[in-house]
Amino acid sequence: MAKTRALLEYMLGHNRDHAGELGELAHKLRHAGLGAAADVLISGVKDFDRGNEKLAQALELIKGGKA
Repeated sequence: MAKTRALLEYMLGHNRDHAGELGELAHKLRHAGLGAAADVLISGVKDFDRGNEKLAQALELIKGGKA
């Protein structure tokens, strides 16, 4: 279970980093006059964030011994 927990912690952090990078990319797109593309990317980031919330919930269950 320790390996599973460590992997999930890593993946969650990794995914959060990517979400931040994608948000920055959307900002650059908007400033480049590509607002529609930025909007789609931001929508994707929101989906990514919802998935990360699920990963965080699973991690909390594992940490609490409820898995």
